[in-house]
Amino acid sequence: MIYTFGLAHHVLGGAAEWICIKSDHSEEGRKLTFDFFSKTSATMIGCYAGIIIFSIAHFIPVMAGLTALPAWACVFNLLPLFLVQAPFHIPGSGNIAGAAMYLGLFILSLI
Repeated sequence: MIYTFGLAHHVLGGAAEWICIKSDHSEEGRKLTFDFFSKTSATMIGCYAGIIIFSIAHFIPVMAGLTALPAWACVFNLLPLFLVQAPFHIPGSGNIAGAAMYLGLFILSLI
């Protein structure tokens, strides 16, 4: 379910960028892009709600010791990785946090 909203959000986001680029970044193109985003915002909300649910569902079992992972492995989660980056307003920090999470989990699986 998470991936469905994520896929739709990213496809529609790419379409919105295409609209803006094809309109030569004109004021009318910006208005069309804003209207398009406004009409398709449910996919964005679903995508980010799914990410939050996934992060919490992954964080709690690791912290509670219900997995084979040690409790300190919870640092390889979107929540702490994103929260560390949030004060710096780094573009794409959610993507960076996701990549770090999967890399950390991959390394932990090799140990």
